[in-house]
Formats: sequence, structure tokens, C-alpha cells
Amino acid sequence: MGLEPVVAADADHLLGVIDAAYMCVFEPGHVARFLEFVNLYLDVRGAHLLSVTPQQWELRAVCESELGAEARYGARWAMPPVTPFDLSRMAVRQIFSFAEFAVPFAPHLEGKGASGDDWSFGFAGVLSSNVNSLTMLVVPLCAPTARQAAHARLQRVIPYLARAFMLMKHSEDQVLPLQAVGTLLRRFPLACLLTDAVGRCIDHNEVWERVRPEMGMKLQLGRVGFEDSKLQCSWHSALFDVSETSSHRSLTISAQQGKQWTLHLQPIRCGAGVGDRRSLPLILVVFEELAQVQRLVPDTFAMGRLTPAEMEVLSGLLQGYTAKVIARARGASVNTVRSQIMAILEKTGRRSQKELIAAFGASSFDPSSLSPTET
Repeated sequence: MGLEPVVAADADHLLGVIDAAYMCVFEPGHVARFLEFVNLYLDVRGAHLLSVTPQQWELRAVCESELGAEARYGARWAMPPVTPFDLSRMAVRQIFSFAEFAVPFAPHLEGKGASGDDWSFGFAGVLSSNVNSLTMLVVPLCAPTARQAAHARLQRVIPYLARAFMLMKHSEDQVLPLQAVGTLLRRFPLACLLTDAVGRCIDHNEVWERVRPEMGMKLQLGRVGFEDSKLQCSWHSALFDVSETSSHRSLTISAQQGKQWTLHLQPIRCGAGVGDRRSLPLILVVFEELAQVQRLVPDTFAMGRLTPAEMEVLSGLLQGYTAKVIARARGASVNTVRSQIMAILEKTGRRSQKELIAAFGASSFDPSSLSPTET
């Protein structure tokens, strides 16, 4: 089958998919967003990731627009075991249709599923593989006419995606000696901290010890935390999220004298000791002070467009609270708070929470001056 000609718009979409894939190498939490780019590029819906071993099929991720469909996809992929021979054949084929593997894909070839989708023309692409497992990009299709174009586009992009996912696999498998990580911390010019999922301090450098009072941080009975109870909740929530998802997370806080800090939390696996094969799932935290020159003056016109509830949410964001903590404090649902954050971004013309916080972070701006009222 020949490839479609590459037009300008298609080339832009192709580069977007490749860029999103490589972003996942550094921040695995971006996988759902990466799948959104894949769906747009292939002009399909519902493309998702699967991990397959001879014993089981496991749903790895669905695209953001399909986040409510985990149960449907999970149920559909309760499939029969795959023989090692079929697994190796899939890996060699790289891109294959469901019809080529009649036994494992039989549940998808017997008609429409609960959602009404006809999966008869679906296919998959292998992103990474080893002796006993595969990671696949699964592309269900509802119409045979869409298959040819989607297949050709996937054929064009799959080598780049496979390279990115192999890099991701290597980074997940990497285990660093704990002593080497400690040496790195002490030589790093920024404040650094090594902790576990519940905030126990494993190691830190002198820079962090010097600046922690400015951030309102404490070290008590070997545990790291914040004097502010709401920041403490956000801190524990961030540690839990990084531990559960094994993906990078950033947390921006407002500290004393209007200073703002971004906390970069990176999961890292450290060797327990010399000759010990165990590895410890730890979290490396790097503290970056936001420079005054990077901050912008807040748009007073945009401020006037915010509702009192949105002002309260903004105030919480500027103080470093997560959406979960803000929702708990306001007695609202997390989804409501996230919708309000999206409205704030739209009204202020900001593309991300990080940009929003930077824009309202000028030294003359005090988050408490928002004086939000409950609605």
C-alpha cells in the first residue's frame, strides 16, 4: 500500500504526534494527551494503549476525550491468553489488522460492541516489545473507508513512536545507586530533596536547608512538610500522585515576601545498597525559585471578568494549592474546580496553570488581596 502524499497540514500534525510522544519520555503522565494527538492525526476516535503478555491484556491509557470509557475498554480487553508464538508474530508485523490474529481478537470480530462500534476494520501498531510483552497502540475503526488513510498515516509515524516508547521503557528500568544520587544532590546548585511517597526525608542538600524557612517548610521527626496545612495537603497529594503514576509532577507555591517556588517532583528508582538487588521507589524534588523578571503584571481587565468563585479558586492556585485541596476547602467537586480553572485560563488568556501563576506572581501582588467571597 502506498503512502499518502504529505501536505503541509499533515506534516504539522505528524510533527505534533512525534513531539507529544517524546514528551512522554520525560513526563509519562502526558500519555493520555499524546493519544489525543494520535486520534487527530489518524482521524479516528478511541485509539488507546495496551500492554500484552502471554497471560493477560492490560489497558495502559486512553485519550483524554475517552477518560470516561475505562470500564468499557477494560471489559472489552478481557481477552484470551496469547501464545508466545502469536506475541512474536505481532512484534515482527509491527502494524497488523485484528483479522490477522483471529483467536485473540475474535471478541472484536463478532459484531458491534456495547458502544455500537464496529471493530471489524480495527488494527494495531507495536510501540515497544521484549521477549514476553508488547505495548500496542490499538486503533478501532467504525468505517472501512477510514481504514486505508489511517493505516497509511500510522505506517508513516510508527517508527518514531516506537523509538520514543523504547526510550521510555529504558528510563523506567534504570536504577541508580542511592549513594550516587546523594552525591548529585550535594553538588547540585538548586535546592534538592530526596523523599519517599509519604514524605520521609532520605537526603537533602545544604541549599534546601538554607532556603526551606523561606518556603515555610519543616523537617520534623524525619518527615518533610509545610507549616501551612493546605500546602501540606497539596504536598502529600503531589507525592501520592507521583508515586501512583510514576510520572513527573510540578507544584507551584507562594512563600514569604511574595516569593514563588516551583517544586519539580520526579520519580526515581534507587538501588538499596551494594550487592542488594532491591530498588527503592523514591521521589527527587528540585526547588526552583521563580525569578522576578519572569513575572508579568496581572491584567486588571481580565480580573474584572472573573466571578467571585473563580477569584477564590485563583487565590488558592496562587498559594500553591491543588484542585483537590481547593475543592475540599470550598465544599465543591474536583470537576467543578477544574472547570473554573479552565474558565480562568480562558478569561485571562493564559495557556496553562504555570503561565497563569507566573502572570500573577509580581512582587507587588498579594494573593490575599483577591478577597474572594463564597457563592
